[in-house]
Amino acid sequence: MRQFNETEVRQRLYNDRARLEEEIYQRTQSGETAGPVDPLHAVQGVSSHNADDADAVGDADRTHALARNSGILLSEVNAAIQRLDAGTYGTCVRCGGAVSPRRLDALPYASLCINCQEAAERGRPGQRG
Repeated sequence: MRQFNETEVRQRLYNDRARLEEEIYQRTQSGETAGPVDPLHAVQGVSSHNADDADAVGDADRTHALARNSGILLSEVNAAIQRLDAGTYGTCVRCGGAVSPRRLDALPYASLCINCQEAAERGRPGQRG
């Protein structure tokens, strides 16, 4: 017996997917157009400071890291949609047990029950509990 509203979960996942795709697009677009100033090609009379260049590199690194994290979440959201389509949503992909409705409410893309998630974080295989 399902303990979730498939229509609501699907809509929430679609909304999350659209938001993440937009975040990735915005971050990659800003990352392509912004970057450190090349001191050799700086406008004459305008100095390029090493600190400014370092800030720009740091900003670019943060932007890429955030886009990468959004990409990981997007993959998890897409996998959750596939599980919905396959009829396996709410089933732990590791042990086959149920993922609690409270966990799915908090993280609709969760693929592991709490026991398997904790085991994965410790680097141990999960067990049916």
